[in-house]
Amino acid sequence: MQNGRTSLIFMIVSIVCLCASVIFVMFTLGLRKSNITISAQEDAKETSLSFNNDNSEDIHSDSPSFDNNTEDGNSEIPKHHLLPIVTFLQMPELPNGCEIVSLATVLRYLGFDIDKKEFARDYLPCGPVGTTAPDVAYVGDPTSSKSGTAYGCLAPVITRVANKFLRDNEADYYAVNLTGTPLCELKEYVANGIPVIMWTTLEMRKSQITATWTIDGTKYTWLTYSHCTVLTGYTANDYIFADPLYDLVSYSADKVESAYKAQYMQAVAILPKIVK
Repeated sequence: MQNGRTSLIFMIVSIVCLCASVIFVMFTLGLRKSNITISAQEDAKETSLSFNNDNSEDIHSDSPSFDNNTEDGNSEIPKHHLLPIVTFLQMPELPNGCEIVSLATVLRYLGFDIDKKEFARDYLPCGPVGTTAPDVAYVGDPTSSKSGTAYGCLAPVITRVANKFLRDNEADYYAVNLTGTPLCELKEYVANGIPVIMWTTLEMRKSQITATWTIDGTKYTWLTYSHCTVLTGYTANDYIFADPLYDLVSYSADKVESAYKAQYMQAVAILPKIVK
């Protein structure tokens, strides 16, 4: 009887110890995974958003003041809105040129005669993969569809390209880097007839790190499914885009919010100079 009781106690203690060990291992692995994920995101934020703003005249930080306020001071915009934009499609000429094609779509909406391929050739600065910072130039070749030969560029590049084109054409517009603007506030631009170039992800998918490279001690990180498109409308629950891969598409607000944040809330708009 005593031996049976002892064996039962021993079995219970063993099971408890085994469960504790399993929980500890799972917790440790989860913690490591969490740390890796957080570290990767922090690395990406530090490097991908360490924008080179040497050409200060090309990076405008001012935002327009829209007269959408009611008598009580609250902002009021239409619940539904869609701009009449005709989408430039990046295929087949620019399979990895979503950023420059999105800019071309906005410029055409503003009335400029644009050839997307010539525009990319004449205005988009490009550099080799591994030695080019994405806030300085396009990394790779936007005309290439071969894996590892084309990545993309960030908001400062498109802002500078837009402003150079606008100056060359003596246009009464200027490009503004809206990076950091909350998604809900971008609606106000669209409601006032201003499309917004946004960095999101392909089909609003979840992204992860796909490549890293170091230039002069600075580490740059690129995420999978990175995509650039044009916010051209919204409804009560969705955002509508002129997508250079799919034409007009819409996605739920929560999916857009996640994808926009994953790409560090990058956005660019082109404004008439009278709007300050």
